[in-house]
Amino acid sequence: MRNKPAAPARPGRRTPTGRRPWLGSIRSLATQLAGDRPLVLILLISLGIRLWGFGDRLPDPRLGVNFSDDTVVEENDRTTMGRAWDMWKGGTTRLDLNPHTGGWPALSFYVTLAGQMAYKGAYMASHPGATAAEFARHIQLENKQVFLLLRLLGILIGVATVGLTYALGARLLGRPAGLAAALILACNPLHIQTSQHISDPNLLALFFLLLAALAICRVADGGSVRDSALAGLAIGFAGACKYVPLILAVPLVPAHLRARRNKGMSENFASLFRDRRLWMSLAAVLLAMFIASPFTFLDWRTTLRDLVVQRRSLFSDWVGQTEFPISLPTYLGVSLASALGWPAYLLGLAGMALVWRSGRAGRLVVLIGLSILLGNGILRVAQERYVLPALPIFALGAGASVMWAGARLRRSSAAREASRGADVARIAVSAMILAPVLIAPLPRYFQLRAALAMPDSRHVSRRWINEHIPPGTPTAVEVYGPIFNTGGEPERAVVVWPFFATQAKLVSTAYHPEFLDGLRYVVLSSEVSRRFEAAAIAYPAETAYYGWLRVHAPLVWASDPRTVSGPRVEIRALPGQISTQAERDSIWDRAVPSGTLRNRLVAWCLNMANVFLSIEDHGRAEEWANRGLEIAEPLEEQKLFTLIATSQLRREDVRGVLETTGRALQRYPGVAVLHLYRGMALEAIGMPKEAISEYDASLQLDPGQKVAPRIRDRIRRLRIE
Repeated sequence: MRNKPAAPARPGRRTPTGRRPWLGSIRSLATQLAGDRPLVLILLISLGIRLWGFGDRLPDPRLGVNFSDDTVVEENDRTTMGRAWDMWKGGTTRLDLNPHTGGWPALSFYVTLAGQMAYKGAYMASHPGATAAEFARHIQLENKQVFLLLRLLGILIGVATVGLTYALGARLLGRPAGLAAALILACNPLHIQTSQHISDPNLLALFFLLLAALAICRVADGGSVRDSALAGLAIGFAGACKYVPLILAVPLVPAHLRARRNKGMSENFASLFRDRRLWMSLAAVLLAMFIASPFTFLDWRTTLRDLVVQRRSLFSDWVGQTEFPISLPTYLGVSLASALGWPAYLLGLAGMALVWRSGRAGRLVVLIGLSILLGNGILRVAQERYVLPALPIFALGAGASVMWAGARLRRSSAAREASRGADVARIAVSAMILAPVLIAPLPRYFQLRAALAMPDSRHVSRRWINEHIPPGTPTAVEVYGPIFNTGGEPERAVVVWPFFATQAKLVSTAYHPEFLDGLRYVVLSSEVSRRFEAAAIAYPAETAYYGWLRVHAPLVWASDPRTVSGPRVEIRALPGQISTQAERDSIWDRAVPSGTLRNRLVAWCLNMANVFLSIEDHGRAEEWANRGLEIAEPLEEQKLFTLIATSQLRREDVRGVLETTGRALQRYPGVAVLHLYRGMALEAIGMPKEAISEYDASLQLDPGQKVAPRIRDRIRRLRIE
């Protein structure tokens, strides 16, 4: 079953064919593509499957919402596109390569940025004389083309990983096993779906992981210094996509170990750490990581801050998903079987022994798969996409099992009598075993594709709301429900109800029906409610909240799963009187969490206050703004003070404006609008000199404000009077 590897070339020398060893895998794959029809067929199948439906769930510019906010678009696409776009805004701003986040390394953003710039080049070529502002407007209004282009790039990367899986399998186990592994990966639903994303960091990490595995195999077989350097570079680039693949530095070390029988263990390990190839390889990891994601190091404060946030999230319970203190049992018992299908998973586990027995390189490849699995398995929550880089290793194991089972038939007495018939029988048996491996996960994938081709419940519910509910009607909307523009000039009077998939306790305060008082409708998404109800014991307040809504808030509209896909969206009418302010204050006092991580609750309070201010419900607007002031950080505090002063000014509470602006300006004397409001209040009580002073201060702080001409005119009038 296993092809005997060729003798390794000495460092720095050419092989008999004139090729350098470090180019061996690439040229070998190119040679196979030129003459290996089964491999070409597998790659074409891989490409065709991934092109099916890759245009589903694109942003709809007709909705008028930013593509990075539209939850119908896959989250990874929104994140990578949004981060890359913010770096340059299509050329309307100065290029800023700092992604200003350490939660993800930056390589996926840079790949997306390069794709956006390539698309701009094509746009400018087809629109001579177009400006950067025109291109930016084009992206906002007609962004489907750039999404399709960048998704196509992801598909090509996905197909490339299928080819690399073949190269790795053929090297370790022989051509038939390599072909079987490639076909298994080509038809894997998780891999197909991830390949249709824009610069998915898990897919990019998989691509570099396979390059690293091939280089590590060459190092294990006595490769050159270049092989060691390439292994390190590939690991570094994988780490620039996702942090976890940096754990491959663990199998990189024993790959350089040259155990000699005439020396003891301590001497062998001492010689390992004197090996300059090892240190060059480890240095290459850091070099590649720095090249591909430099601001992970240069902007280290942001990296540390975001890593703390990531650590808190990844090691916390996920609502309705966490079952064990670590996610490894979930991966082993559920996630991998779901991602691969039970036949492939079981054959993959059994085939690990065959990969292990294939030689030293095979043992290192198994160690690579285990490292990825363990690196993700120590986190609290299991996500199938996190272990995508481990799938080719399981595919290799499954391919090895399939070929091993087929080869057993050749040893039968009947097979020895007719070798040609035995070969045909072996292929037939292998195909019979491979068939359920390929077929098992496909029904789930066909169901997914059919769902994605249907209208999405969030877009359909948004359309219904805009047609049946007046824009000024105060409405609560959950985060996985329809999206409305709430910045600048708000599209509707909408409150986004706070939710965290992790650390849900930080916003548990919001899940009291009393706080819905004053709102007319609530829009619920099953993506939120089902999570709480799946862990009802851990989240009693949230479960009671949804129970109250089902009893007291009549259902007005709900999405039909037969005609739309996505989460079930319900629109419910709220009672006219739910609670008094005293009741709300009492709940707030005992339910608001302690500590500093309360910014999402502050944003919620500000959102509530703005909505009530927009409908001239000044009492509730100031109630919610004052509530937010109790827990606000400085930036939010300025906004809340301004909102209270605005409300007081509109209801002509001059004394209230003076009191609020006086408190605010003691803390934030550099806020122009607070000086403006104070000047207006002082003018109203007959203190023109003091009013002029405040107006002047406002103009000095913000001479370009929209009302600057009116302020100057008012100053002139007051001086004349």
